[in-house]
Order: sequence, then C-alpha cells, then structure tokens
Amino acid sequence: MNIFISNLCADTKVTQLRNLFSRFGIVKHIMIIREGRAIIPRVCGWVVMTDETEGLRAIQNLDHSRFMQQIILVNQATMLA
Repeated sequence: MNIFISNLCADTKVTQLRNLFSRFGIVKHIMIIREGRAIIPRVCGWVVMTDETEGLRAIQNLDHSRFMQQIILVNQATMLA
C-alpha cells in the first residue's frame, strides 16, 4: 500500500519515518521530498507498506497526529494516469 504524508518537519529523516510506520507493519520503501525554494520549506513523504491492512491501520492511527512538533496528514496515495 502506498501512503502519502504531508506537513512533515523540515528535519525529518528516512529512519525516523521508518520507525514511525514500522510500528504498524513492514515498511518496504520510504521517500522524502523537500521543496526548499519556498520561504517555509514544504516537506512530504511516501511510504510503501507490504500489507494493505497494516497500511490502513497506520493511516487511521497517524493521520492528524503530532510527529516532530508538526501535525502530519496521512492518506492513501493515489496514482494519476
């Protein structure tokens, strides 16, 4: 399952995000994107979990939660054709 996370702290590291999501299941891949040209940098991430049920549980538990002093938004990622 592909999960999109927005409003991440600018200092977020892949290992921190992996630790957060691995509480809910096996994390296959993580990517963090930083858009540094803005006055306030935008940081988002993608997490790929191997099991859909575990991914849905992570979304339910982490959406609108506090992570590194930020309220993060966690949703199922959708692909655009």
